[in-house]
Amino acid sequence: MAFFSKKQKRAMRDRKKKKLKKIKAKNDGTGELPAGFVPTDDAGAAITAAAAVSPTKRKGRSDDVGKDGVDAGAALRRAGPKRARHGDGDDGARAEASAFPRINDILERKRLADVVEKRQKRDEKRSKKTLADPPDEEKIRYVALDCEMVGTGPSGKRSVLARASLTSWDGSVLLDTYVTVPERVTDFRTWVSGVAPKHLNSAKAISQDECRVAVGKILAGKILVGHALHNDLKALALDHPRPMRRDTAAFGPFMKEGRDGKRRPRKLRDLAEEKVGLTIQAEGEAHSSVDDANAAMELYRSVWKEWEREVKGKGKGRGGSASRGASKKRKAVDGGGAGEE
Repeated sequence: MAFFSKKQKRAMRDRKKKKLKKIKAKNDGTGELPAGFVPTDDAGAAITAAAAVSPTKRKGRSDDVGKDGVDAGAALRRAGPKRARHGDGDDGARAEASAFPRINDILERKRLADVVEKRQKRDEKRSKKTLADPPDEEKIRYVALDCEMVGTGPSGKRSVLARASLTSWDGSVLLDTYVTVPERVTDFRTWVSGVAPKHLNSAKAISQDECRVAVGKILAGKILVGHALHNDLKALALDHPRPMRRDTAAFGPFMKEGRDGKRRPRKLRDLAEEKVGLTIQAEGEAHSSVDDANAAMELYRSVWKEWEREVKGKGKGRGGSASRGASKKRKAVDGGGAGEE
């Protein structure tokens, strides 16, 4: 014989009372729905249809079946939300996808969020620059230049002009043309230059001399902006007064310090990404001389006040230490392999 404590007996009595109360409430038709339950139209109709029901025993289970044959439990089950089961087709797949997002979706959302954040930072920087921009009559003095070259001669080591682009302060294209090469091209460098045989064979391509004249006319009396400008000017067989050059490869704050302690130029791609939040020369994509010219102009615009202040200071102290330092810096860039694209 089992013995129960007073506490256990009290709990058993309470459970029995609750069970009897539920049965009585069901018999009287006064059963209460759970708190906070708001039936939908279908569920409400099912409840209304099953309001005057009497309990009927059916083979191992008790269901509320009314006199008119309405099964309230079945009606409620039909009206209630359907659960997604394995094999339910698209509905099941959607339910599963919503419950467990794919890793590719998560990574894509993160990538898009990073892109939006970078654009916001870039726009903030641009808005700050815009407030400090020079007057319009000053802006027209600035022109950015970039060229693309192809290789000729043995192994394609000799660089020859194949495309020239000039852009304005606000990024408008002043000139963008492909240039015919008078000798056999042995390396088009398409993976870097973006130049293919069809471009040089196009009817729109102009000769080297025509390009030189067109660029020279636009640059006359202008301040020239670019990255490693000596390479572009050499390809064009042109010269431009040094005081009127703004080379982002030779600007002190844009340079890096080498192991030997000397300052060296940085890649335009890295500078554009770091300083102005601009993505150019993406991995696996060919260069665009228009994009590169605009990137150099954006870099200059971000520091134009500081740069022009430095230029004026060097002009006043010509022959002094500042001027000698600038001369050394120009030699470092113009000589050897300095000035990375």
